[in-house]
Amino acid sequence: MSFSSENNHGGTSGAFWQTIVGRGVSAVFSGHWHRYQPSRLGGGGDSWENIIGTGGGYTGYLPIRPYQQLWGFGVGEVDGDLLVMSFYADRDGDGAYDDLMDRYVVAWPTAAGESTEPHGLIARYSFEGGLAADDAPEPLGRGIDADLFGGATVAGGGISGDALWLSGNLDYAEAGALDDYVLALNGDLTLSLWVRLDGLGGGTWANTLIAYGTNDYYTEDEETNYSYWLNLQEASGGTYVHFYWEHSSGNNISVYSTLPMNLSLGTWHHIVATRDAETMEARFYLNGEPLGDPAAFATLPTSGGRGMLYLGSDTADLVGFGYEIAGALDEVCIFDEVLGAESVAELFNLDDCVNHSSSAPASVVPALKHDVFGSVGLTLLVVGAGLLALRRRTGERL
Repeated sequence: MSFSSENNHGGTSGAFWQTIVGRGVSAVFSGHWHRYQPSRLGGGGDSWENIIGTGGGYTGYLPIRPYQQLWGFGVGEVDGDLLVMSFYADRDGDGAYDDLMDRYVVAWPTAAGESTEPHGLIARYSFEGGLAADDAPEPLGRGIDADLFGGATVAGGGISGDALWLSGNLDYAEAGALDDYVLALNGDLTLSLWVRLDGLGGGTWANTLIAYGTNDYYTEDEETNYSYWLNLQEASGGTYVHFYWEHSSGNNISVYSTLPMNLSLGTWHHIVATRDAETMEARFYLNGEPLGDPAAFATLPTSGGRGMLYLGSDTADLVGFGYEIAGALDEVCIFDEVLGAESVAELFNLDDCVNHSSSAPASVVPALKHDVFGSVGLTLLVVGAGLLALRRRTGERL
């Protein structure tokens, strides 16, 4: 499904996927020629596109992601309302595909008619100990650590201990892993981070703080969509926070703070952006206080499961276009829920992001029993998609 331009299903807005989400279907099962790339696509529901098999993929053009381009298969385990997907490959090279590579919950049990799925802190980059590590607690946190590129460094001088320092010249941090799809959040969202800028670039896409997406595919497609992207935009009236994402085959949604920031260079500022999937509003906060009024938007993002997380820049293919920041980031926290004004104020006062998850992580995730040859029965619908042409995309947003 996420290969929306390469099949006849019409993407998430087409009749096939809209029938799936309209009927409340939890899971669709697909084979993928190329990558292990499950995705909660959005488009009006919580349905998952699950990968039941991968073929390693074509590796004749960059980028090659060895952690995703695997031969392997998926197993679904059902216990009442609970559906858990696991993915196996031959990690140790012994010829047996018995190495557990990934596991996630597709469908959760309900209590009093409500899903028991936990929500809260999905990722946190506090940059302590000289590392750009994701230290959000399990099981919501997956440990999707970031690598540093160019002249990016982790050093002291942050708002709390160490921070990520960037020159604004071809340097950034990139977080990618087999299970980085958990960061492709297309519904409720809170981005909280501390920012210290040494200067401001001009243009719509300059001063990128954080982004989840990719531009490494050869055409616009749903799998390459931005799930979120946040920057500071200079305009005639001042500096505004710009919240951006994509839906369908690269259609743009931009939301701006209704007031400009009172931004001082060389000073730490706490910036928060929230996206509410129920009210269809974005809210912005600066240093613990609301920044203007809620801003309405028309459409939530879809797909984006191929993406990676970028800190301090747009995606790797667009590094060098003037989108990077010169300065530092610290205490970057990503939630799959909307934090309220009270929580935002407490985060500004350096309270730990861990204290602001609405539900405690469900113990069912790490306690799941693995039994490849168990008696669980599943009916799998295999959806195949082929690729007809190869061409590099231009790197432009369409």
